[in-house]
Amino acid sequence: MAQVDQGVILNDGKVSEVLKYFNQDGGVDKNREFVAGFKKRKAGGNMAMGIGLAVVCVLATIYGVADVFTDARLPFGVLFLIGGPLGFVFSLVVLAKGIGRFAAASNFSYAGSLDELCRRFYSAAFCRAGTDSESREDYLADASHLIPAAVLENYQGDGWTFFEGREEKKSDSVPIKCSACDKAHGHSERTYISVPLNEDVEGAKEGKKVLYLDCTYCGYKICYNCVDNGHPSELRYLCPQCGKASNGMKGLASRWATCRRKASKEDTNFTISEMTVSEGDRINDKAVNIFVTLKGDPYRVKKFRNVAVNIDGSWFLATPEPLVQLDVS
Repeated sequence: MAQVDQGVILNDGKVSEVLKYFNQDGGVDKNREFVAGFKKRKAGGNMAMGIGLAVVCVLATIYGVADVFTDARLPFGVLFLIGGPLGFVFSLVVLAKGIGRFAAASNFSYAGSLDELCRRFYSAAFCRAGTDSESREDYLADASHLIPAAVLENYQGDGWTFFEGREEKKSDSVPIKCSACDKAHGHSERTYISVPLNEDVEGAKEGKKVLYLDCTYCGYKICYNCVDNGHPSELRYLCPQCGKASNGMKGLASRWATCRRKASKEDTNFTISEMTVSEGDRINDKAVNIFVTLKGDPYRVKKFRNVAVNIDGSWFLATPEPLVQLDVS
């Protein structure tokens, strides 16, 4: 079974990539520009979702009106008449929040201290519960300016190419083999899906038996069963070899949700009553290993590790992943 080691996510080589990015000509300005674009793309997706939902709700309302106020006799017309306007109001909330985030995408400030950096990031990633109109992806995007652009690049897309193992040969089929468990198919072809697959969808379980993922960064190939059951579960859907294939923002949000569930079964906002940031070994004059201890309610104690990078007085975390140092119950 494939296991993701924290070392493939956070090591000296990854830190060197971050510092190299900042050290290029105009690196700090390029970082700000990239982060603003990253935030705008996420907000733009929310706006598109709000508009799409609004259109559907308007059509649903028209359907309900046609049933109730005309001679037409349409199935579930009353439900559409009630649900349509309610859904439309909800869509306006989603759209408004998306517009607000888009407008504020370039208006952010970096953390001026290590404590400020950790409190701001872990409050957003770990402590906030999702709502009907806001998701963990939104909160992570809000805090994305605390992560260097060189790292955020890995969360713009899945980072995986998906292949389906097949028995029959086709003109574009190729052999494929899982690097973790050696499961193989003599033929495979590219398929366009998004993971994780929904267990409730008919055929999903069967689909998992023949699905392979190919990391677009390092070429590591792994079957769905291995990547889905990698340990620790907070690192699921990350490439076991390079750590860069991330399943995008939805994968990152899913891993933080898993971390929250392990800390407490209550799906509520967590509080931080006390936070301690301890410095470990220095990697160089700009980067240091850190250990973050959070105490609060209802999770009691949670400990994370990371690397903090200081660029001209501004602090960044080298990864947005939930690297758990120790979970104390």
